[in-house]
Amino acid sequence: MKSSQNWQNAVPVDKLQKHQLKVKMCCAKCEEKVVEEIREVHGVFDVRGERFNSKVVVVSMPPPNNLNEHEVLRRARKVDKKARFVDLDAKEKPKTEEQKKKEAEEAKKKKEEEEKKKKEAEEKKKREEALKKEHEAALANVITWRPPMVPPQWGGPYYPPAPLPQGYYPGEYFFREFTARQKEEEEKKKKEAEEKKKKEEEEKKKAKEAEEMKKKEQEAAASIAGYMWNPNGLPWGGPYYPPQPYPYYPEDLQEPRPSQWYAPRYQYPPLPFQKERDEYSRPYFYY
Repeated sequence: MKSSQNWQNAVPVDKLQKHQLKVKMCCAKCEEKVVEEIREVHGVFDVRGERFNSKVVVVSMPPPNNLNEHEVLRRARKVDKKARFVDLDAKEKPKTEEQKKKEAEEAKKKKEEEEKKKKEAEEKKKREEALKKEHEAALANVITWRPPMVPPQWGGPYYPPAPLPQGYYPGEYFFREFTARQKEEEEKKKKEAEEKKKKEEEEKKKAKEAEEMKKKEQEAAASIAGYMWNPNGLPWGGPYYPPQPYPYYPEDLQEPRPSQWYAPRYQYPPLPFQKERDEYSRPYFYY
């Protein structure tokens, strides 16, 4: 028999009828046993067991060799007493034309995307190589300035030789880019200034409106309360001044609140010319 022969199925295997059983299997041995037992039944084309899903799929032969379903069930019940036939899962059912079409389209799309990515990667590599060559060519056209030979100080800065381009002026491209960039920046600044101005005007308007509203509210409140408010907006009796702390004396040498100290600083006893005040007016130390 030539191995080069093109064998063709007499019956399309995809279209053979499938049956699904629910069989509980405790171990790989059980699974193997179920598959082995069912494989021997008349009319079985193929068997597949999935232990974790408690599932056995039996593919039957084409019509003349009808599957002996009773025998299949009997053999399955050798392993699980409650084994039974169930409806096919969604993935076991034969695919419709639409599903096949969809899958083919998805595969095609995936292939196109992969090709596109590959192409982009190749182009990027080419560009990088070209840039590298340009860079190497430019480096060949560079004078390096070396500082006079002085040993660098310990721990001091060490500046490596700075490369300077051969030509005095940069190329036309630089100036073209520079002017374009300058223009862009100016436009951006202009735009920002306009936006800022608009914002400020809006804020002023809002503040004015709020002030007017407040005035109206105050007038309404005053008219309801039935007593006058004095012109500066404070009720009669004037502003409230909170009690002030004791005045600061320079001889106390007060420092900001010493939260970082674990204990108050040592205070020297007062010198003869420093008048000692009572303990209620001494400086406080917080810690």
